[in-house]
Amino acid sequence: FRRVIELDGSSTQLPGGNYHQCIAMAHWAIENNNEAMQRLANARREASVEEFSCWRYLQVKEDQFLEDLDAIERMIDGEAITPLFMQGDGVDVQPRPVRHDPIEGPVS
Repeated sequence: FRRVIELDGSSTQLPGGNYHQCIAMAHWAIENNNEAMQRLANARREASVEEFSCWRYLQVKEDQFLEDLDAIERMIDGEAITPLFMQGDGVDVQPRPVRHDPIEGPVS
């Protein structure tokens, strides 16, 4: 994460909400919480109608993106919270039943 911070600002493109969100997470990871909070504020200002959220690892609407920034802020403040993309989608995935042909064996 330190390398990410070192490279921050080297791009010629204007950063958007997702960029600041990711940089906030990088600052949190190296325990630079004041800068992480500043980057969250930047992410809130730069949020667009649709934004990719590193918290969910999904394209989301602005209200969901802002919810994700709130969750990251709670994490920076010390709450034991796990990013949504690491929690799964809440759907239990069951193995597909395999049919067996008495002669051919498993059939997909």
